[in-house]
Amino acid sequence: TLVISSVGFSTKEVFVNSQSPLNITLMSGAPNALSEVVVVGFGSKQRRDVVTTAISKLDNKVLENVPYSNAAAALQGTLAGVRVQTNSGQPGAAPNIIVRGGTSINSPNSSPPIYIIDGVLRSNMNDIDVNDIKSIQVLKDAAATAIYGAQGSNGVVIVETKSGLSGKTQV
Repeated sequence: TLVISSVGFSTKEVFVNSQSPLNITLMSGAPNALSEVVVVGFGSKQRRDVVTTAISKLDNKVLENVPYSNAAAALQGTLAGVRVQTNSGQPGAAPNIIVRGGTSINSPNSSPPIYIIDGVLRSNMNDIDVNDIKSIQVLKDAAATAIYGAQGSNGVVIVETKSGLSGKTQV
């Protein structure tokens, strides 16, 4: 008996005898079919002393001492290699974050970093309350590309938010 299986197709068992060749057709749309496969380094944790990459960290002690209008403004002047640029004078306008300069000669400010908020890939971090942030880490070099792929070439901003205490709620 020959068992044939592939991702996205149903498994088929064929009895093999002396006949040759075998014409086998697999049916697509099996229950184990995958729509997309993505391999990323989200959630991987290492001790800081064994990491050889450029990582800047901003914890909630810094965020609590100075009132910031938004999470992006907290990065301005607090982390080396991170530039926050306001595009308009409108209150609440989302600033651009540039990590270690631009990655293109033609348009150095066009590509933002990727944002990972509590392990979830997001397009920005404008809607996060600064008081809810536990820490912000910025990956700034080739390790960001190695972990997060080509998307990480402009840097990676990892935001961890505060969470409630486990256990029974008491009032």
